[in-house]
Amino acid sequence: MKVLLIPLLAAMFLIAGCEQGPAEKAGETLDNMGDKMSDSMNDVADDVGDSMDEMGAYTEDAADDATAGAEGMANDAMDGAEDMLDDAKSGAKDMLDDAKSGAKDMLDDAKSGADATADAVVDACDDVTGDNC
Repeated sequence: MKVLLIPLLAAMFLIAGCEQGPAEKAGETLDNMGDKMSDSMNDVADDVGDSMDEMGAYTEDAADDATAGAEGMANDAMDGAEDMLDDAKSGAKDMLDDAKSGAKDMLDDAKSGADATADAVVDACDDVTGDNC
């Protein structure tokens, strides 16, 4: 009889264990709520992480664009400076050529004036002396 009593008691405990009391139901509800909150928090954390990754990519793109723009502006400034230097060199060369030409013209005029003065002196000498000076 003892042999039959042990399985019968075990069966009764198993059947009694399947029924949930109010505390067990409340505990299970709290466990479910905790799981749902944990899942929600993980989802929010994942969304925040994804947003941060996107912001990082946008920031990196903006930095690349700014760098490219600055490099372009620097290149444009260098090109402009080189053009201005070329223009200044060309202008200085033109001014030097003009100065040389002006100086040559003045020298030619001075020579012509000196020749005319010399001729006038010789003519005056000839007139005064009556000889060929």
